[in-house]
Amino acid sequence: RRVRQALHDNEQRLRELNELLAQQAEERARQLASSRAQLQAFFDNSPDWLTLQRVTSDGTATYVDLNATAEAAYGLSRDKVIGRRLEDILGEEAAQVPLHHLRQCVATGAPQRYIARRTMAGRTRTIDVMFVLVPGEAPDGDRFIITTARDITELEELEVQLRQMQKMEAIGQLTGGIAHDFNNLLTPIYGALEMLQGRHRPEER
Repeated sequence: RRVRQALHDNEQRLRELNELLAQQAEERARQLASSRAQLQAFFDNSPDWLTLQRVTSDGTATYVDLNATAEAAYGLSRDKVIGRRLEDILGEEAAQVPLHHLRQCVATGAPQRYIARRTMAGRTRTIDVMFVLVPGEAPDGDRFIITTARDITELEELEVQLRQMQKMEAIGQLTGGIAHDFNNLLTPIYGALEMLQGRHRPEER
């Protein structure tokens, strides 16, 4: 009877443990689904150009995903970008700099960042680009890179305007100082002329 009771108690504890584990698994699954939905919403609606690229062992990078902002920047529909190489989208020459930084990111694991000027969709822009390595790797050993690119063209133009305004302000201060000094020189000259006029001398000199 004691053995049967012990078995019954163990079975009861096992059922309770299984129920607890099932509840925890369901809660974890809900949390993961919520996190995945939040990340997907951020990815889809970010104002930055976001792309996900797969990098093979030989350094070839192909597009796996991109958001609507990147799609508009490229001037290409989604189905014309996904599955294609970086060189196919940017061109052989333009792709060399991002490929270098992308491969450095895979080799070192450290984020890579650079500023570039690029003509895309008929417009030349200045972009701030960052590559970040996704932790882990695919079963075949491939790695994944998330690329974030931000259009800073307007910011750069504002900085140029600000520098121009600062130059004009410096020139204004300089000319104002010169005018002030020149006025200081003229003051005694005017005084001397007035004194000479007051003596009523006939000589013009």
